[in-house]
Amino acid sequence: ATLANVARLAVPTLADWCAVDVLEEDGSVERLAVKHPDPEKAALAYELQERYPSDAETTRGVRKVLTTGEPDMMGEMPEELLDEFAVDPEHRAMLRELGLRSYMVVPMVARGRNHGAITLVSAESGRRYDETDLRLAEELARRAALAVDNAKLYEEAQREISERKEAEGRLKEAEARFRTLVEHIPAMTYMEAADKDGQSNSFLYMSPQIEAVLGYSPGEWMADPGLFRRTLHPDDSARVLAEDARTNTTGEPFQMEYRHVARDGRVVWVRDEAVLVRDHEGGPPYWLGVQFDITDRREAEQALRHSEERYRTVVKQAAEGIFVVDIDTKLILEANAAYRDLLGYTAKDMLGLGLTLYDVVAHDRQSIDHYVERILDNRVEFIGERRHRRKDGSLINVEVGSSVISYGGGEALCVIVHDITERRRSAERLQRSLDALLALYEAGQILSSSLQREEIGSRLLEIARRVSSLTAAAIAVPDEEGELEIWCSSGLEGLWREIRSAPEAAAVRQRVMETRKSQAVSLRHPGDDDGPYLVGLNLPLLVRGRLIGVLEAYGPEALMERQNEETLISLANQGASALENARLYADLAERENRLQDLIRKLITAQEEERRKVSYEVHDGLAQTAAGAHQLLQAFARRHPPDSEEGRKDLARVLQLVQQTVGEARYVIADLRPTALDDLGLGAAVRLQVEKISDEGSQVDYEEALGDERLPAEVETALFRVTQEALTNVRKHAPSARVRITLRHLDNSVRLHVRDWGPGFNPEKATEGGGPGERLGLSSMRERVALLGGHLEVRSRPGEGTDVVAEIPSGQANGKGR
Repeated sequence: ATLANVARLAVPTLADWCAVDVLEEDGSVERLAVKHPDPEKAALAYELQERYPSDAETTRGVRKVLTTGEPDMMGEMPEELLDEFAVDPEHRAMLRELGLRSYMVVPMVARGRNHGAITLVSAESGRRYDETDLRLAEELARRAALAVDNAKLYEEAQREISERKEAEGRLKEAEARFRTLVEHIPAMTYMEAADKDGQSNSFLYMSPQIEAVLGYSPGEWMADPGLFRRTLHPDDSARVLAEDARTNTTGEPFQMEYRHVARDGRVVWVRDEAVLVRDHEGGPPYWLGVQFDITDRREAEQALRHSEERYRTVVKQAAEGIFVVDIDTKLILEANAAYRDLLGYTAKDMLGLGLTLYDVVAHDRQSIDHYVERILDNRVEFIGERRHRRKDGSLINVEVGSSVISYGGGEALCVIVHDITERRRSAERLQRSLDALLALYEAGQILSSSLQREEIGSRLLEIARRVSSLTAAAIAVPDEEGELEIWCSSGLEGLWREIRSAPEAAAVRQRVMETRKSQAVSLRHPGDDDGPYLVGLNLPLLVRGRLIGVLEAYGPEALMERQNEETLISLANQGASALENARLYADLAERENRLQDLIRKLITAQEEERRKVSYEVHDGLAQTAAGAHQLLQAFARRHPPDSEEGRKDLARVLQLVQQTVGEARYVIADLRPTALDDLGLGAAVRLQVEKISDEGSQVDYEEALGDERLPAEVETALFRVTQEALTNVRKHAPSARVRITLRHLDNSVRLHVRDWGPGFNPEKATEGGGPGERLGLSSMRERVALLGGHLEVRSRPGEGTDVVAEIPSGQANGKGR
């Protein structure tokens, strides 16, 4: 603010322009003020300074004055100087716009320090500066410099005062934090006067934690110099006081673990560490110490010692093998009797021979080192299976658990060994049994999934070879003369040719047929007396005590083991049942096909008989009744009755004859409508719809069969289903609404008859109801099924009935169900 006032006072008294620049601590120059009567020109001067700052290497102006500390004046500024000073044409134009004519730059120096410079410029006034003006400007700059220097001195003084206060505050905070730390750390801090005579212990300070540990307040410790000695445990008192006297004399640090007796009688272990502090200002020395409550640690150490004693007892008496290994050298440091006995060593041999982990573990050194590194890195127990080497060189399978333990002041590897030889054998037996059970289960699933005898036979042999590792397998069945012949085989081409024809093999197969029990034979290849035996196991295929064949299994000698034999016996039993089921299914299928052929012929015969009866009724009864009706009508016209009663009787007779004609025509239409033969299914169903509509039912009929006729069997079956459904509607719901949909789909014809009648329970209809109702549903299903289609009847009481039939459209002779 002071320097800005200087600039305002100088314009226009001393100059048209005045600029004040300040030299900062880092050597940079900051322009604090530029004054001119015209604010726009003042702004132009700021812009000029911002866009074209002074060159640090210039020999004139502010930079020169700040560098040399000497004033710079030019009474007349020639035009060439502006050209020389300008950086570019725009710079030159801005300088000329300022109208500079003469200038003075004087330094602001106080106490030998240059604080900046004041620049005075003459422009519009045309004034030319001289030495008188320069002295006046220097006086102005000197006074301004004194003001700036005083302000800086004041600022520095204020800053020092502020820094001192901050330092004092930080010191107080540090002292408070130190006291808080001392009074809250889990230890007891104290200051004790250095006692040369060693007769008392005078405490200058005691932290509050002491009261929670020993029950005496800090004030009691500082007031009573004898309290320390009285609280020492009797067993530790002599050695503590002796060490206290020694360190008081020598000045060496005091370090001990000993016991105090607390006010409530508890025994408290402490670790006491103190150093002698000498006052550099001449005061007496004192002990600065810390006591830690280590009662829990000492009790834990004592418990650990007891635990180690129990551990050694357990290790010696344990049934598991236990040994300890040095981590670095892998040397076995000790081993219990169980491990020594497992490997066949005596106690003297085990330790006297200097055995290492590499000697007893039957794995390469790299694998053993990696095993140890894993345990050390993870610091967790490792459990796994290994092979250890006995003294005689044989190998045993063991399960080991390893972990790092403390041993002799360092760390060692503790290994617990369990002999799993018997367990491995049991596991292998169990696995074989499991494999056999799974194979039997799989065999049951596979064999029950097929009803083709050839497929069952090949699958049975495949499973038998896989489960029992057979070289070959075959199924032999008795021929008409009772001799066994190969029906299905697998791998027989790999056997030597004479295997089945050998007398021993033939005799065994004969015994199987006679005894109905499995028989085995061992054979060698002819001419190879030293070669391995090939075992042939023959198993009967029995169904309810009846022999249907023999399963022949050929493989190594292990085939004679009890478990393998039992597995193959189970497979043979399942295979025999599957083969018998396939045979029965084939017989049943053949019988069903014959039955369906008979039913098809029966239905065809029924339709043919219907047609014959229809024509006979039409040509016989219907024609006779129609003729009788006409004759009666003619007779009545020629001989009308005289009485009213006669006329009524004649009318009744005419009505009965006419009803007979109608009933005959209705029977003809039900037996075999001629429209079905002549016009096809669509027209025949439409006639049925018109008939039931005339009787009072509301029927919607939608037909989309196209122009092509369907096979006669398909048309007849769908017509009979429609006829039966409408008959049921006429019988049970004569006034119900009915919708019939008949469509030709891509490869089938679909009939849907829907009525909104009372409905019924389809299950009860098939179980109960009248014979006609059960026969009607069965007849519909039978007709549709014979043509390879399906019929569905959906109904619930009170919700109407849906009858849906769908039959393949191109099938003239449908397959059975």
